[in-house]
Amino acid sequence: MGVLVAVDTAGWIFGPLYGAFLVRFLDWRWQFYLNIPASILAAATAYWALRDLPQPKRQVPLDILGGVSLMGGLVALNAALSCAGGRAAAGPSFDLSAPPPATQAVLPLLVGAGLLFGLFVIIERSVPHPLVELGMLRRPNLATACAINFLVGAALVIAMVDVPLFINTVLAEGSTVAEMLRVGAVRSGQVLAVMTGAMSLASLLGGWLCQVAGYRLPTVLGLIASGGGLGLMSTWSPGMHYTPMALHLALTGLGFGLVTAPLSTTVVDGVSETQRGVASGIVVILRLIGMSVGLSLLTAWGLRRFEHLSLGYTIADLEAVLLDLTAQVLDETFLAAGVLLLLTVPIALLLRNRMQSTARVESPPSVQ
Repeated sequence: MGVLVAVDTAGWIFGPLYGAFLVRFLDWRWQFYLNIPASILAAATAYWALRDLPQPKRQVPLDILGGVSLMGGLVALNAALSCAGGRAAAGPSFDLSAPPPATQAVLPLLVGAGLLFGLFVIIERSVPHPLVELGMLRRPNLATACAINFLVGAALVIAMVDVPLFINTVLAEGSTVAEMLRVGAVRSGQVLAVMTGAMSLASLLGGWLCQVAGYRLPTVLGLIASGGGLGLMSTWSPGMHYTPMALHLALTGLGFGLVTAPLSTTVVDGVSETQRGVASGIVVILRLIGMSVGLSLLTAWGLRRFEHLSLGYTIADLEAVLLDLTAQVLDETFLAAGVLLLLTVPIALLLRNRMQSTARVESPPSVQ
């Protein structure tokens, strides 16, 4: 599990750099153009690599209704969070109180998401072969791992989004906006690669610690390390050097990496063999939902906080303190994410530390 997570996270190392150099030397649209042949190549490679794997012995019908209702609920939820996440500034007065028309759709989207999730539960309880066997969510380790993944996702997205924001605004370099964006893209990619590189290496360490010490120790250590790293990031200021920033991000990435493999292993060990794929998918979905929620809260709170801090300044005075106010708002989001991870430690202590698989091993059929 640690190897799988490390390989997956290794893509996060090259992704920011890959995108940054495309922005620097070509155009941001090339990030999407190049993903088309890359995706086709990945699909062909997956088909070739998996061609000889044995097929399931028991063919069951697909739970199409359950899948559609779950997908619809997730899309509606993310659309609602996207609408609720931010507000548009009304002209140069920095009056952020006027919500855009899109926010009027938040309540209907949330209601729609709730109805679709409710429909999903009803369908899963009534069909003979559900997409998700809801009973497995009552298992203590699985429920705990899902909760931790959700909260880790919310904190992780703050690091992934706020670091480029800090570099592109507070530490902006260049004489024109276009030059600032190009330089900021490269700087952001380089700095984020430090965090994701540490995540990749720490995933191996987390898998090893999980094997020798159980789930709880690496998860708790990872939460403390990433929370501490985000706490250090909350001290960033205008004129900050990149070396201490990289060290703080390395500690944060180390913590995130330590957490990931044990949580994935917890889920795989905690369900039957036939439920492992679905359980792993649920954990990933919850982490992504946590990222969506975290990004929405980050945007909404950040704008409101900046509005509050800027109320005491005139437009002429605001220009002189703009970088300091921006840095303060971003630092506070780093601190909030770090506190969130530290508050997650008591939840991690609920993990049952003994590695125990509940996989059902089918006996070979007897020879008559």
